[in-house]
Amino acid sequence: YGNFQHQILAEELKKKWIHLLLNTT
Repeated sequence: YGNFQHQILAEELKKKWIHLLLNTT
């Protein structure tokens, strides 16, 4: 179950990074 939660966290981080990258262009 811990691995599943880590996967969700990774997805959230990915979205944040993509959002930041799109804003800086």
